[in-house]
Amino acid sequence: MRFLLAAPLLLILAACTTAQTPAPNTAVPPPPGLGVADATGGASGCAAALANFQKVVDADNSTGNVNASVYARINKDLAPARAECQAGRDAQARSALASVRARYGYP
Repeated sequence: MRFLLAAPLLLILAACTTAQTPAPNTAVPPPPGLGVADATGGASGCAAALANFQKVVDADNSTGNVNASVYARINKDLAPARAECQAGRDAQARSALASVRARYGYP
């Protein structure tokens, strides 16, 4: 008798645990002109890496994602990286750039 009462309940519970297909990935592409601007690993040199990061920061500033005072600090903090790059010290420039990126939460 208990089995007859429990069987429909078990079938109802089993229906609740069926596998569902995951929702499709709806990633938003970057705005035109930026491309993969924050990926400095593919940049051919420190100048390209700095230019790519500057594009990202400029875009964040123009869209209001970065406060004006933070934008000014980022640009000030990029000065040593730019100086290293202009002096031909690519590794040091990239290291300084990575430090700035990490400081302000950029991947």
